[in-house]
Amino acid sequence: VSVSSIAMLPGPRPEPAKSAAPKQEPSVASESASLKRQLKAARLQTREALERQTATADILKVIASSPSDLQPVFNAVVLTARRLLRREMAFILLCGDDATFRPVAITGAEGLVQILNPTPIPIDPEANFPSRAIVSKTNQQFPDWSVIDLPDEERKIREMYGLSSALYLPMLRGGECIGVL
Repeated sequence: VSVSSIAMLPGPRPEPAKSAAPKQEPSVASESASLKRQLKAARLQTREALERQTATADILKVIASSPSDLQPVFNAVVLTARRLLRREMAFILLCGDDATFRPVAITGAEGLVQILNPTPIPIDPEANFPSRAIVSKTNQQFPDWSVIDLPDEERKIREMYGLSSALYLPMLRGGECIGVL
């Protein structure tokens, strides 16, 4: 029986071979990325659905606790809308029987805001943006007020509240617009 010996030379020792992670085939990597995107989208949908359910429950609690006083309900709706729509401000404009609308609840980033002008405003699509949503019964979006010619009423709103864009959502009951969110 013979034993061989290997002489060790001075200097750094060689690193042991590392096992490399198996290289994924392009189709596997692509499928993995697609599944990750789908999972992320599903988680987002689940979170948003939970937020909506929580908001609905919160508003229903307010309705149950104040069946004859609508102001707490309006306040809860605008606070919830601002949060869910991720907006700086939200408001409810209620239509009157006399072809006017008026603000009944406003919220900003810090919470409820005092209504600076509670005077009813005539419904006139040429004079103000909420009227366009009321008359058309469709959502109206104005993303950048600096690039459009603002009606006088909207200039006042911009000065009072510092708005530079808006989304108006008509609230419909029996096919008629009863207000705007």
